Amino acid sequence: MPPRNNGDVSTLLHRLGGVYRDPTRVSRDASRLLRSGVGTNLTPGIQPLIQNTGESTPPVLVFSGTISMTYKGASYNIPLDIYLPPPYPVRPPVAFVRPTSTMLVKENHRHVAPDGMVYMPYLHEWRPHTHNLVEMVVMMSSLFGSSPPVFARPPGSPPSPAMRPPSYEEANRRQNSGGYASLSQSRQEEADRIEAERVARVAIQKEIDDANAAAEAARRAEEDEKRREEERRRLMEYERRTAEETRRLCTGVVRSAVEREYREARTEIAGDLRDQGRLERGREELELALTGLKDRKEELENANKKADEAIISINLFLEDLESGKAEEKEAPVDELASPLDVHSAQMLRLAAENQAISDALYFVDRGLVRGRLDLTGHMKTVRRLAKKQFMVRAHLMKVAQVRAAEHKAMC
Repeated sequence: MPPRNNGDVSTLLHRLGGVYRDPTRVSRDASRLLRSGVGTNLTPGIQPLIQNTGESTPPVLVFSGTISMTYKGASYNIPLDIYLPPPYPVRPPVAFVRPTSTMLVKENHRHVAPDGMVYMPYLHEWRPHTHNLVEMVVMMSSLFGSSPPVFARPPGSPPSPAMRPPSYEEANRRQNSGGYASLSQSRQEEADRIEAERVARVAIQKEIDDANAAAEAARRAEEDEKRREEERRRLMEYERRTAEETRRLCTGVVRSAVEREYREARTEIAGDLRDQGRLERGREELELALTGLKDRKEELENANKKADEAIISINLFLEDLESGKAEEKEAPVDELASPLDVHSAQMLRLAAENQAISDALYFVDRGLVRGRLDLTGHMKTVRRLAKKQFMVRAHLMKVAQVRAAEHKAMC
């Protein structure tokens, strides 16, 4: 059978109007069911849902057809109706097994009531955001495969007893044997027997209903226990996952804190090592400076001693001068410096001439400033003196070079 698109479902939902609060979810789930492998034999339609209380809902979307199951290696089709109530997907679907005329619903079935309504854990644990129609049909097929909900009606099964009039032969025989009085008595006995059978049937049906109710209560208690066990398992699994997640988060936080502290400590230690290195170098420099200062101190102390001795000598000299012991005449200026050789004499003469020319230039500038010499005379005089001073300085440098070469040769 080719897969259906959602055109039929959309048309049916449009006809239903505002029955569903979430028609988009209904259309999506219905289309997935019809396109899936488990829903190929289902046909969408519209029917009212009749509750167990006898009340009926407005027309809702229903899927009628069969679902396949595998029992003892053979494949069977189970007739089924799946209703989507108006609160869907908040409320789970409602499913009924619809046995044909050749089938009977199995009594005391764990997942199918005598009226054909399907009960299974998947519907009891229905969650709008995690459950869907395809998984429901798959679970239903698996449950029916382990325990089929219907079986074939035995051939020649007797119909229910009913009250019927006597036949012509029976009436004629009763008339010949006892007349109309006997016939009336027979009819009364037959009526009493039928009434007794009816009362017995009612009692038996009541016992059956009580047994079915007890079985249903036991089944629901078992399902509740399974559901509670599943909830405990899920709670334990949630607590385990929560503990693992908390442990992972705590481990990550602690690891991040330790790594951060390690980086900060490493940076601080590196900074302290650099500071220690600078302090060591500073200490060495201070020790060198202290050693130099000690040496300088000794030099200054020696110089201080020499200065004290010189001061004492000068004081003695001054005292001698004051006492008249130094009555020598002042020596001439030319005799204050006595050159030792020819080059020294030349250098002394040239240095004196150079200084004299510098003094002359100074006084020429002063004469220009005071107006005693005009600019032209000033320029001529400065040019002549400068030229002469240049020659004197060049001669002086030449004599100094010769003298230095001789001194070096002597050393």
